[in-house]
Amino acid sequence: MGASRLMAAILALHERASHNSNGAPQSLPIHPHPNLPPSRGKGIGRPRDSSAPLCFARNDKPRHATSPRRVRCARTLDSRRCGNDEDCVPVCRGRGSCLRRNDDGQRRNDGGCPMSDKVLVRVEDGVGTITLNRPGQHNAIDFEMWGLLRDAALRLGADDSVRVVVLTGAGEKAFSAGADIKDFPAHRSNSDLAREYAEAFEGALDAVEQMPKPVIAMIRGITVGGGCELSMAADLRIAATGSTFGVPVAKIGVLVGYNEMRRLLHLVGPGHAANLLLTARRIDEQEALRIGLLSEVVEADRLVEHTYSLAREMTAYAPLSQSAHKRIIRTVLAKPSLTALTDEERWLPLSIFDTEDGQEGYRAFMEKRPPRFQGR
Repeated sequence: MGASRLMAAILALHERASHNSNGAPQSLPIHPHPNLPPSRGKGIGRPRDSSAPLCFARNDKPRHATSPRRVRCARTLDSRRCGNDEDCVPVCRGRGSCLRRNDDGQRRNDGGCPMSDKVLVRVEDGVGTITLNRPGQHNAIDFEMWGLLRDAALRLGADDSVRVVVLTGAGEKAFSAGADIKDFPAHRSNSDLAREYAEAFEGALDAVEQMPKPVIAMIRGITVGGGCELSMAADLRIAATGSTFGVPVAKIGVLVGYNEMRRLLHLVGPGHAANLLLTARRIDEQEALRIGLLSEVVEADRLVEHTYSLAREMTAYAPLSQSAHKRIIRTVLAKPSLTALTDEERWLPLSIFDTEDGQEGYRAFMEKRPPRFQGR
């Protein structure tokens, strides 16, 4: 068959696939994310077609798949992150396009690599959600998941339609019970293996911390070890009543790394940090709030509604201001004397006046209307 006839046949198949038995177009809805409230309709940063799953490809911003039956990532782009043909959008670290199922029903991409549903991603009304999805294991994070989490954070960080990111765990029992201990023999049995593991672990936390937009950790239940350290990489931590926190690494004979210690000291100070680490005890949500580990505590039945209401409200704020404030906070923590600032760091607070958003805020105030920030 010639190239033109082959292309015509493919287009015909695609046209038939995109219509139902009555000839009407059909679309693939994104399944509601675990713990995610229903959509409130159009809003800032809403994708052009929110009924289509996101497809992540290397060196490319998130885009929407066109086929209602399956999501494909161009093989020429060496795809690493793919959308899902049903349910939520998992993060894929395989090669080739997705998706196929093998005989046992497991998702595979066309490169033969199993898809992972351990980390889920969704974008809705300018709010991105990353969900740790191992509720049966209290969302314990295995070696693969650190890489998936890093990939998800980098992609949402680069997506201009996303103004705020919510980080959470699936189910009702845990945000995350921390690093999966079952990984120790394969990944942490000696210092060389542990170094590789630490690079994946710290890479994930750094990617979350350095996203150029606000990150809210929505916490319910058990939040200990690496799970607690992950929550500290977020900008805000909102917890439900009944949640518990701790960094009991002394019980298993491992250490907290320097970056994780930096975040802990920044939030609670050396006294409370020593108390958490040396006693290896767990604390409840009220004590966590008192010492500065949490930003806010809400009743468990209001956690999701409250968190997403705040996130949606924050999508209306100036994205350049949000990202610059995060940079300024990090700079002040790293250079508290302010004597070693670079020229870029020194003049960053004033650079906003050279942006369209900086002028838009003034015009909107004078015209007594809501500002329309574009992130430029």
